[in-house]
Amino acid sequence: MKKVAKWLFAVLGVIILVGFAVYLYGNYVISVGTVESKWIREDMWDAQYFNQVAPGLTDDEAVNLATLQSGAADNDKLVHIVKSARCMENNERCHLNDLSYANLLLDLGDYDKAMKVAENAYSKYGSETSCPIGFESTMLLYGVSRVSDAKSSDLKSHANSFVNKLKEQGGVVFDLRTEECDELARQKPERFSEYVMLVARVMAMGDRNLSYASAVIESENKR
Repeated sequence: MKKVAKWLFAVLGVIILVGFAVYLYGNYVISVGTVESKWIREDMWDAQYFNQVAPGLTDDEAVNLATLQSGAADNDKLVHIVKSARCMENNERCHLNDLSYANLLLDLGDYDKAMKVAENAYSKYGSETSCPIGFESTMLLYGVSRVSDAKSSDLKSHANSFVNKLKEQGGVVFDLRTEECDELARQKPERFSEYVMLVARVMAMGDRNLSYASAVIESENKR
């Protein structure tokens, strides 16, 4: 009986130690991840944009956000909506719909055609857009897709470089750290929150600290 009791106490001691180690490691991951992700969760724009919802998101904007999701091209209903909504007018709606189509092409891996569509959309209307969050989201999705295609031996270095570029430049092509983007982030926080989630996808492919940052972003996102 005493041997059984000693064995049980030993097992209990091991369980407690393992649990404590897991607790400490979890806190470490959260601590590092919170610091490493602060620049994109809180500091990019002067607004409460991450994980926020506000009235006023148009149907075209909601569709565009849906096309940024992994596997979007497998959603037949979404593909039909995007294709049927394409238009030729030189306005923001047609510009956004073209970007949605480019996002679907990226999901299919048709990078060349996707970039032609995106560049054409921007050349038609993008220069008139005060905050090109739609165009930048497409370019970010393109970057995420290309990084994920890298050889496993190069994956972390490509992901690290890409995230560092975003952090330093404020975007893939354009610097989004502007007053116009601050204002749009207040009005349409979902568009910026989705941008954060794309950043989290590439972070997950990076080194240990970046993967911790991705985990923190994913855990805080209530989508």
